[in-house]
Amino acid sequence: MLILPDTSCWIEFLRPRGEAAVREQMQRWLAADRLAVCGPVRAEILRGARRTEASRVADALAALVHLDTLERDWTTVEAAARSMADFGHSVPLLDLLIAAVASRHNVILAHRDAHFRAMADALPLRTHDFLP
Repeated sequence: MLILPDTSCWIEFLRPRGEAAVREQMQRWLAADRLAVCGPVRAEILRGARRTEASRVADALAALVHLDTLERDWTTVEAAARSMADFGHSVPLLDLLIAAVASRHNVILAHRDAHFRAMADALPLRTHDFLP
């Protein structure tokens, strides 16, 4: 089973002093060749990368399985955003897009972000939750 880590996991993984549990699990998934990336996550990671490290990080991400983003993912985002808004939840659209991609590709979305907990009610989403 492929794992799509959200940016919140990559931040912990790439930080020298990142959360040990996240770093260790990400390393196990990487060693087992189970990690995937999608355009929105890649863009967020590279936006936050240091200029001196951006090329190295981009090369490492290019070696992972890439999950495409389609126009229909935006339709899923629109419906989920409306549904969540009806229940008083406002979540970042980029996080909804990441969740829509994970759902369509039937992969596990790993995260450290409470927004994804709320999305599980609006989307058929399998998650690995690193939050306490």
